[in-house]
Amino acid sequence: MIRRPPRSTPLYSSAASDVYKRQRVGVEDEDGDWYGEVVEFDDEADTVIVKREDVGDEYEVEWDALFQDD
Repeated sequence: MIRRPPRSTPLYSSAASDVYKRQRVGVEDEDGDWYGEVVEFDDEADTVIVKREDVGDEYEVEWDALFQDD
């Protein structure tokens, strides 16, 4: 299960928030699945910024596109 910080947790200043941001997640993409690390949550847009492992670029993805291997 992908852990998401409580909406009351400040995203930029909280050490607790950093734990959520370091999660390794998979992203379902039309070009194929890829993995990365959560960089930032945007609760208003219901999106997540994920830094891709293979190329190092950051992408904004829909929350529903994320998965974790069991």
